[in-house]
Amino acid sequence: MSARPPAAHRRAKARGVTLVEVLIAVAFIATVAVSSALVFTVTMKALTFSKARGLASRLAQDRIESLRALDYTMILVTSQADLDVSPGVDRTNYPAETFNIGDKKFERSVVVSKVYRDAAGAIVVLSPDATDTGLKQVKVLVEFPSGGTMETRTYTALISDPGMVVLNGLLYGVVSDTSSIVIAGAKVFIEENQTWAGVASSTGYYEIQMDTKTYTISATMPGFFDYSSSSVTIGVDGKLWDISLLRRGRGGVNGQLSLRPPQHLVISQVVPSTTTKIGGEASQAVEYVELFNPTTGPIDIGVTGSTKTWYLNFTDEDGGAENKADSDFAWVHVATYVPPFSSYLYASATWFYAAGFWVRADAYYGALGSDYISHQEAGTFALQNAAGTMTADKVGWNDNDNTAPSYEGSPFPNRTAGDGIGSGNQLVRRSSQNFASSAWGRAYDTEDNSVDFSTTTGLTYRPFGSADSSATVSIPASSATVLVTDGLSAAVFASATGYFHITEVATGTWSIAAFYATYSTITARTIAVLVNQTTRQIVTLDGGNSGGAVAGTVRRSDTLAALSGITMTAGTLTAQTDTGGNFILSLTSGNYSIIANAGFASLSYDTLTTTLTVSASSVTAGVNFNLNPVGLASGKVTTNGTDAYPGVIVHALYGGVEYATAVTDSVGNYTLIGVPVGTVTIEPVLDPQSQISNPTTKGATIAQGATTTGNNFIVTTSLGTAFGTVMKGAASITSGVLVAASTTTLASLPSVDNTYRTGSNVIYSINSDSQGSYSLPLVRNATYTIYAYYTELSGSNMTSTVAISSANVFISSNSRVNLQW
Repeated sequence: MSARPPAAHRRAKARGVTLVEVLIAVAFIATVAVSSALVFTVTMKALTFSKARGLASRLAQDRIESLRALDYTMILVTSQADLDVSPGVDRTNYPAETFNIGDKKFERSVVVSKVYRDAAGAIVVLSPDATDTGLKQVKVLVEFPSGGTMETRTYTALISDPGMVVLNGLLYGVVSDTSSIVIAGAKVFIEENQTWAGVASSTGYYEIQMDTKTYTISATMPGFFDYSSSSVTIGVDGKLWDISLLRRGRGGVNGQLSLRPPQHLVISQVVPSTTTKIGGEASQAVEYVELFNPTTGPIDIGVTGSTKTWYLNFTDEDGGAENKADSDFAWVHVATYVPPFSSYLYASATWFYAAGFWVRADAYYGALGSDYISHQEAGTFALQNAAGTMTADKVGWNDNDNTAPSYEGSPFPNRTAGDGIGSGNQLVRRSSQNFASSAWGRAYDTEDNSVDFSTTTGLTYRPFGSADSSATVSIPASSATVLVTDGLSAAVFASATGYFHITEVATGTWSIAAFYATYSTITARTIAVLVNQTTRQIVTLDGGNSGGAVAGTVRRSDTLAALSGITMTAGTLTAQTDTGGNFILSLTSGNYSIIANAGFASLSYDTLTTTLTVSASSVTAGVNFNLNPVGLASGKVTTNGTDAYPGVIVHALYGGVEYATAVTDSVGNYTLIGVPVGTVTIEPVLDPQSQISNPTTKGATIAQGATTTGNNFIVTTSLGTAFGTVMKGAASITSGVLVAASTTTLASLPSVDNTYRTGSNVIYSINSDSQGSYSLPLVRNATYTIYAYYTELSGSNMTSTVAISSANVFISSNSRVNLQW
């Protein structure tokens, strides 16, 4: 019999799963399944919410960036009227927009506010009517469904004015002199920023809107010393700063004007023939020529029969044998040089009686009594060096039918009843512009024979020789113009003796300038003018100076009354018109713009400019100006009646012609200067495609020298918007649709080439976005047809474009136009 195996080796007896165990297992599996389902549901909801919020963020960011792209002034603030209507968003400038994305609907709204940072750095929202601080807050609200409720996400951005300096300071005061007499018309400005400036009114009051920092205040006014303050700090409460200008004292300048004589020998007298007594008391025809030495030293002539320093040659109108060179005269020189300030006499006789005096020749003809000079013909005497390369002087005269063979400037004309100079007459050089003289040296020389010489019937002026007493060589600059460059006094004319006296010269150190024919001086010297004293000056004018002058008269255009005290400028030089409206400007040679009433120094008249060339040693006269009476007009340009719109051009039209322009400053203010008296039209200069003004224009009545105020404008965008969705059936088109608008009917979409662009055609277009929405800016107050062009697949690898349109869409602001195929 077999033995029982050990217990360890016995097979365990099989047993089943109990019901309890089954229930536990089922419960566990169910729990895991439910948990997984719940986790999946929550995860899907979270993903859905996250996607919706991401889309909301993108929509908000797109709107913020579109506003950032605008000029700061055109980011319009939400009005109080819109804020008062729940939910307090912008309904006027930025109407709410709806976007259908997937199965969700998003609504986007905007609020734009003026804000500032307080001392703690917190953002404080201001009233829409508050002054713009240069900082705006853009708040974009996006509403969308979320879990059975509506969720609103808010996104905020700050946009600052990059060019704004906050002008929250005010400088004001009264300008007067040291006797407390107000000074109208004084210009006050900030040295560090001279665009911040004001002009004192008739009461002396001025004010300047500026920022709150520390600056230097300056003031100027003709007739007063310039004013400059120490450092002045301008606070938000304003700064009262009265200015006292020190009136320049008045002095005078007088003296003598003379012309510097030529620094070479001159021919001073020609007598072609005169019948007179000669050495033996016999009467005989005598001809003679006189020279004069206006220099301070002797001048050699030469020795008989030897090479000489100077030769006297004659040319006749007939030429040939009628011409006589120095050698043909065969001069016998009794005197070999000309003393300073003395004469030298050439004659056909050794000594003779002329003009009541017996005179002796310094050089006489080798053949005494010869008749070489015809008194009935044109001729020329020239004084030349031995080599014939230089002519010291020359005089030519005409007869009644011939011109002098040669001459300086222009020949002396035939002025006798007969022909040529005539027998017994003389051609004599002047001692000054106005007269010839026997007492003064005959040395007036402008290098123009017709100006420098005169003729007489009979012998009025005696001839002189080297043995005669020296003559006074001081050529009075009679009728010369002389001025002091103080910018206040007026130019005067010298008397017949060259005397001048200038009154009402401002105290200080100035230059004196004078002009006379081809003589001038612009660097005579500087002079110090003291109060109630007259400074004396002796001024000698040089010929051939590089300087010149401009002279003229300024009058009122309507009455032609002379205008005194008008500021005249050329380059950096300034002068004032005198009581007769006359002015003169001392200038170096060159091209200039001459400005009457430069910079509107007088606010009662306009400013005129002429361009001319100033020639050396000459006065350009007759540079006259007729100024129109004018006034001023001021106002403010805003975007909503409160917020400044800087940088806008405003102009004034008179008779349809633009006369004055200005640009609004950082606070929107402008002042038009030089506006014609009468009724004018004032308007901002805008882009008609994007801006509109209310009112469009303003009529203003302008009074002379006065300011017409209150010419205010509100400038806003002239663009409205056509916006909406593009759909095929009930689904948004996300692949892009070309949306176009035109005021004319389009048979098809034209090719926009150069010919089309340069015509009068205007088409506005945009592509719809990936959410099937579009927003097309259009000029307001016009009727359009909106076209949409959609390209889709049509058959195998084929596309076709289908179009729809919506006609007679009037755009007043923002209009929804949904386009559906």
